[in-house]
Amino acid sequence: MGRSNSVLCFCLLVLTALSSAFAASQTIEGQIRDSGTHVGLQFVKVELLYRDAPVDMHYTDSDGRFHFANKEPGRYTISATLPGYNSAAVVIDSTTQSVVDLELNRSAPKVQNVRPQISVRDYAVPEKARKEFERAGKDIARQDCVKAIVHLENALRLYDQNASALNDLGNCRRQLGDLKSAEAAFKGAMALSDGAYIAINLAETYTVQRRFNEAESVLMETIRKTTDNGDVYYTLAVVYFKQGRLEDAEAAALQADSRNHRIPDLHLLLAMIYTITGPDKVASQLELYLKEAPNGPQSKHAREILKALKQG
Repeated sequence: MGRSNSVLCFCLLVLTALSSAFAASQTIEGQIRDSGTHVGLQFVKVELLYRDAPVDMHYTDSDGRFHFANKEPGRYTISATLPGYNSAAVVIDSTTQSVVDLELNRSAPKVQNVRPQISVRDYAVPEKARKEFERAGKDIARQDCVKAIVHLENALRLYDQNASALNDLGNCRRQLGDLKSAEAAFKGAMALSDGAYIAINLAETYTVQRRFNEAESVLMETIRKTTDNGDVYYTLAVVYFKQGRLEDAEAAALQADSRNHRIPDLHLLLAMIYTITGPDKVASQLELYLKEAPNGPQSKHAREILKALKQG
């Protein structure tokens, strides 16, 4: 009986530690745009550096968006490179800034007499709208969502077919606590784009309000369209976990792990679940987290708990 109580107490300590670590993690996200057209750029290599050492790397999606999840608070450098453009970098403090927008300038062409090709979509954006989008991007980079919202709304009145701008508007509205307006912006973005992270943003907005059925519906519809994005399954797992649906949360998190995913925190979530349902599985999930994120935001917590587990 005494050993059972000790195991229970230890499991509760592990759950508390993981829950605290889970809550403390931060997300850094943003968009890379062409400085001339203000259109999102795909396949940009975006590197996240901490103290000049690379800690993560992603390529932007079709809307030019990138997403670094579960990072420790601190100062980071974000660099962006794409053939045909000059590289750019920015230093941020993630304790005060979580959204970063960068604009890349086209590098000088080697042959000056070749007329550059511009897409129909680029021509469709009015010049006044482009300038407003550009101003909004600079405000977002300065973490000034109040001013960014003004410019985004001005631009969207002139050109409302920009999913990335609507997503930015939703993020700013959410940051300022206006969840109703954030929801409307994310829905508008989803009507224009199948981007998984827009759906994730909308689902997170619902989850904060405990509108779990709506969050689940958005994510399930996204899964039907994009079956290979593990981060959507992870977000679904969080929705289930917050409702106490541990079996469903475990199943969704395992689906996330079996697919391409950017968020190693799914292993922390599984560790939290197993703390309740199967303590013998906690260590393996912490090891997987450390394998995917050896310098991750919660690596210190994970190593401390693993050490305690090994000591019995």
